Amino acid sequence: MQLSIRSRPSRLLIAFFCLVAWTGGFASAQEMTFTGLGTKARSMGGAFIGLADDYSAIYWNPAGLALLQGSGVGLSLDAALPTATYRQQAFSPGQGSVPLIDARSVRKSYLSGLAAGWCALGPRWTLGLGVYSPTVYGIEWSGAAMTALTDGDPSVRWSSGVSVITVAAAAACKLDERVYVGASIGLNSGRFKVARYAGTFRAPLPEPPYEEDVPLGQYEESLTGWGFSASLGMLFRPNDRISVGISFKMPSSITFQGVARIAGFPDLSAVIERQISGSSAIDKKITWPMELGAGIAYRPMDRLTLTADIQWTRWSDLDIIQTNYHDISWKTYMAERGNDRMPMYIQNSVRIKTGVEYAWKNIALRAGACLNPSPAPGDTINLLFPSKNSYGLSLGAGYIFKNWRADVGLEYQATRSAAATLRMMPVYPPSTRTTWDFQWPGTFDRSAVTLSFALCYKL
Repeated sequence: MQLSIRSRPSRLLIAFFCLVAWTGGFASAQEMTFTGLGTKARSMGGAFIGLADDYSAIYWNPAGLALLQGSGVGLSLDAALPTATYRQQAFSPGQGSVPLIDARSVRKSYLSGLAAGWCALGPRWTLGLGVYSPTVYGIEWSGAAMTALTDGDPSVRWSSGVSVITVAAAAACKLDERVYVGASIGLNSGRFKVARYAGTFRAPLPEPPYEEDVPLGQYEESLTGWGFSASLGMLFRPNDRISVGISFKMPSSITFQGVARIAGFPDLSAVIERQISGSSAIDKKITWPMELGAGIAYRPMDRLTLTADIQWTRWSDLDIIQTNYHDISWKTYMAERGNDRMPMYIQNSVRIKTGVEYAWKNIALRAGACLNPSPAPGDTINLLFPSKNSYGLSLGAGYIFKNWRADVGLEYQATRSAAATLRMMPVYPPSTRTTWDFQWPGTFDRSAVTLSFALCYKL
C-alpha cells in the first residue's frame, strides 16, 4: 500500500512535530475535572464518542479516524481560569460561630491541549499519531489564609499538581460501510507534586514537662514517572442519520519516583536525639481506572446533529495510594502514624454529556452540557485533591475555509456549594493519623472558565 499524502509531506511532518512539542511543553494542571480534549468536542459538552469525526478521535474513540480522508494535522489549546473558596468555622461560647479559615485559591491560568495527525492508507486503513494531556489537575492556596492549620506559620505552602502527557499511536479500519474499529497505545509521562503542612510531633522528654510539641513545618514531594495506556473503539453507522460509538480505556498505571522533604526533621532529631534525615527518596504507584463509554450522534435534519454520551469509570481501582519511603528513619516514622497510606474513599461513577451542532454553509454553531458526579463521598473534602459533584455548560463555533478549519469554544464548570462535617474514618492507626490528610470539615466551592481554540489543516 502507498501513503495517500498528495503534496508537501516533509512540511506536513515538520509542522506536525513542532505542534507536538509545543503542546507537550504547555501541558500543565487544571483545578477542575475538564470535559475532554479537542475544541469541537468540548464545545459539545464532551459528547463525542458516537460522533468522533475529527482528529481528536485519537483520544475519544480511535475508530473515528477511519472516517477521515486523506491526511492532515490538528491542534487545540485550552486555557483554564479556575477559582475555589474554602471556609471553616468554629463554635466559641458566647460568640457563636467564629471564622477560622476564609481562603480563596491562588488565581492562575493553566494551558493544556491536543495535537494529532492522521494519514489514510488506501480506502480502509488510517493511521494516527498524537500528543495530549489526558490528566491535568492542580490547586494552590495562600499560606497566610491557612495559619489556623499551621500553628500560625504563614510561610507553609499548600499546593498540589498531577499532570500526564501521552504520546499515542493509533490505527483504524473501515470493515464495511457501516462498521469501523480502532485502537491506540500510548506512552505516558507523569509529574506529581504536593506541598502542605507536616503537622507537629509530640516528643517525649526525660524531664518535666516530659513532652514537647515540635512543629515540622513544610512537607513536599516532587515526583516523575512513566507508564503505558491503551484504548479500543468502535463505530456503527447504519445510515447517514445515526452513528453509535463505544470506547474502552484500559486501566493504566504510572510508578512515580522522586524525593520527599520535611523541613522540621532536623529540629526533631535534636529533640529526640535520634537522626532523621531531612529528605528521603520515595516512590508511589497511581492507577488511572478503566473507563467504558458509549455515545450516539443523530441527525434529524441535514444541518443539525445531536449527541449524547454516557461514561462509566471504575474509580474503585484507586482505593489506596501507598507511598514507599526508602530512608529507614522515614519508613519507620510514616508507618507508625499511618502516613504512608492515603485512603481515597472513592466509588465508581457515571458521567452524562449532551451536545448539539448546527451547520450552515461554512459555519457551525455548537453547545453542550455535562454532569460530573464525584466519586468521593460528600464529607471527604480534601483541598489538595478536591472532588465534588460538578456541572458544565459550553458554547462554540467553527469555520471552514479552503483546507483549514478553525474552532473556538467557551466552557463553564462549577460545583454546588459543598459542606463537610468531621466524622471518624477507618484509618489505621486512628489515634495518630491527622484528619486533614484526607478530610477537611468546612464549606467548599469551585468554578472554572476555559477558553479553547483549534486549527486543523487537511491535505
